[in-house]
Amino acid sequence: MGKESAPTETRPQPQPQSQANTLKFDGVLDLRNRLVLATLSRKTIRVDNIRADSMEPGLRDYEVSLLRLLDTITNGMVLEINETG
Repeated sequence: MGKESAPTETRPQPQPQSQANTLKFDGVLDLRNRLVLATLSRKTIRVDNIRADSMEPGLRDYEVSLLRLLDTITNGMVLEINETG
């Protein structure tokens, strides 16, 4: 008689979201709320021009910390940050 193999548990792999399903925002207004709500609702968001007109464009340290926290507690988060945030 053949040996029965134990069922293997596999983690679901994140599926890339199409750009049509991506919510796009411009600027830093309500960034933290948008990130948390997008995480809870499992929506893809893209935020452009974060403080683009500022002398110091891009994300602040506390915003990067929030992104790292969300990345740690979620499965399959894709995070892309360019040099200006």
